[in-house]
Amino acid sequence: MRSSNERFRHFSRNDDVVIPTRPPDRRRTQGSGRRTVSNTPDILAPRSQLPAPNPASPYYSLNMSTDAATPTKKPRRRSSRKAQTNVTRFLRDMDIQARDVELFRTALTHRSAAGERWRSPADGPSASSNERLEFYGDAVLGAVVAEYLYHRYPDATEGTLTRRRSALVRAEQLTAWARELKLQNYLYLAQSERIAEGGKERLLAAAFEAIVGAMVIDQGVDFVVQFIRQLLDRDADRVVAGVKFANPKGQLQEMTQNRHQSAPTYEIISLEGPAHQRTFTVEVRFLDIPLATGVGASKRAAEEQAAAEALKLIRAQGPAMLDRMVSSQPPESVGE
Repeated sequence: MRSSNERFRHFSRNDDVVIPTRPPDRRRTQGSGRRTVSNTPDILAPRSQLPAPNPASPYYSLNMSTDAATPTKKPRRRSSRKAQTNVTRFLRDMDIQARDVELFRTALTHRSAAGERWRSPADGPSASSNERLEFYGDAVLGAVVAEYLYHRYPDATEGTLTRRRSALVRAEQLTAWARELKLQNYLYLAQSERIAEGGKERLLAAAFEAIVGAMVIDQGVDFVVQFIRQLLDRDADRVVAGVKFANPKGQLQEMTQNRHQSAPTYEIISLEGPAHQRTFTVEVRFLDIPLATGVGASKRAAEEQAAAEALKLIRAQGPAMLDRMVSSQPPESVGE
């Protein structure tokens, strides 16, 4: 009697090819006889006469494949496209061929996220915030708007041009332009500074000014002038038409200067909150006499609210209120 190891030593040989085959199935019989029907092929049979392997068989193995080549799945090719980041998506949507991409990354980086690890390893904010570019862009924007108004309204007085410029570069208008560019989708912000649909306009206004600054450095003055003029050609008349309702600081200054040749002053009396989320309280004064206070997320917003409250007070009591404030001042001493 053969050992268990010998019973399973069945091979098919064809030259140097060794194919393991299934052992005889002794449970299957043919007819009434006891002769065993074996499905084991002849050991010396040529490979071309071997039966095709049955995949359903429990003894089937990939080593029992026939001469037909088994189709292999081609390896998946890796995409050569670079991962899209906030700054590359912005430049693509703006159709800007940037010479310095990192400059625009800085323009899109709020100070709350500067130098922080980003949620995607392929993307991230700049090591520095956009505040310096905001400063530069604010000056450029004011100069371009002033030049535009000077030629657009040749008969306007200096005071009128000043009020119109203030209306065109105030935070609300810059925020509207920033949302039109969808800057809220590209900014690098800390989680605590995520932009809601109706809030935190100061972040978008500052980002718009920073983008203008980056454009000047990277694309040149002509590019920025054309970019801003397109916005002004479309929106200037509408903004200017509502300027008397949109600039409380300008209205208050015009009222005090026309009546008493003196401008109001603004002073921060309270500053609360962390560095990235300040709350300003500002007091407006005329002849060093407090008129009203305002609260805002930025110094500019708080000053505008204070001016609006002062205008309400003056309109309620009449312009004579300013006259009484002037008459209450002590007379100036005259030197000998």
